[in-house]
Amino acid sequence: MGRRLVVNILVSVRLFALLLLVLWVVSQPKAAAQLNGLEELGHSYQADARGGTEVAVGDTGLAQIRQPAALGLHKRGRFDSKLTFLYPRNRWNGPAGGDYSSVTCSRSYNLGYVRPLTEKLSAGIAFEKGGWSSSFHSPYLLYNPGQQTKALVDYTHYSSYVNFGYKPTEKLLLGAGPRVEVLSFKTDFVMGPGKLTWPKTWAVGSGFEVGALYLINPKWQTGVSYRSPLWCGGMHTNNATFEIPGLGTQTGRLGVSNFTLPQRLSFGLSYKPTKKLRLITEGGWIGNSSSVFGHANITGLANLPFSPGYRDVWLCNNGFDYDFNENWSCSGGFSFNNQPIVKQAVTPVFPSNCKQMFTYGLRYKRGRVWTGVTHVIGLPSISTSNGNTNVPLGLDYQFGNTRQMLQSVNCGVGFYF
Repeated sequence: MGRRLVVNILVSVRLFALLLLVLWVVSQPKAAAQLNGLEELGHSYQADARGGTEVAVGDTGLAQIRQPAALGLHKRGRFDSKLTFLYPRNRWNGPAGGDYSSVTCSRSYNLGYVRPLTEKLSAGIAFEKGGWSSSFHSPYLLYNPGQQTKALVDYTHYSSYVNFGYKPTEKLLLGAGPRVEVLSFKTDFVMGPGKLTWPKTWAVGSGFEVGALYLINPKWQTGVSYRSPLWCGGMHTNNATFEIPGLGTQTGRLGVSNFTLPQRLSFGLSYKPTKKLRLITEGGWIGNSSSVFGHANITGLANLPFSPGYRDVWLCNNGFDYDFNENWSCSGGFSFNNQPIVKQAVTPVFPSNCKQMFTYGLRYKRGRVWTGVTHVIGLPSISTSNGNTNVPLGLDYQFGNTRQMLQSVNCGVGFYF
């Protein structure tokens, strides 16, 4: 037993190094993903196809990201991947005019591997690259009147997970593990008579996730998981600039001290009335308001409290899986969440306001290999300012609105060892 455990660990370490190389190769293009508020809908194309449900299913190597207890469901080594193409259609209208975002396609990548170590213990590793971005050329009331000015934001995260699953009984599965994320951020943002330029800056954070799955009987299973806040060190740059036309440009240090990214609580229920059909529902809460997405204190060149304005998100995902035969299967679903951003924060560079999504997908399996594709349609959504703004001297953002429609095409491939 001990020799087998050592061999399995060595194999996992070698695969870990291989996945690092694969991640580096595929992540060279610019990557971003956003659907419900600030997050991806699901972590595998299977989960995306059925409305983002995966907490009570755990049928892929990527499910460990949201449900680490799912590791115990796999009897042999398994690799899963997802490639996401997101097509946002964002239109900004403000008091001085508007523009469509020039970001029309963005990409993200997910990789996951699971391997049983003993009859009761399993291990898994996973990687993600995602984030969001937007870029607008619009006139502003106080800054450079009469000229088209660029406002942009780019946020990217590189996330790695190491999880362990334990099976104390035949019905109960537990899982937990740490995660580490590397973040980058940059923006050009108009504030009253000037434009703030924050060049690309990096930060590192860490957190954990825990989960439990309970197999009630052959037809029913339920799951719950918790993702902790990501505790990050400060994010600072010495090359930020604030430009006021006719008065010059000031350069200096700018940043935010220790901060957190949102925590998440998810729970779900799965029902399999027949051998071919599975029905799943899932609820979740994302704690944006207590993170840097809800409120941030910017210090240095500009000392100001600035609120990105994201509120806590409550969401409900629903979906189904149906097997036509041993090779072909399909899925569909619907996802809904409340408005993720408050009306005081409606600006071009924070346009993530998608609330309702329809999903469907098709999968093919042959032997130990499977592949599939998913289409996600975000229904049109509008965020309208109430005449107030969190931006100091941000007259340009009063009575503005952002109109958004998102579509996503996801594909993936996986195989057993």
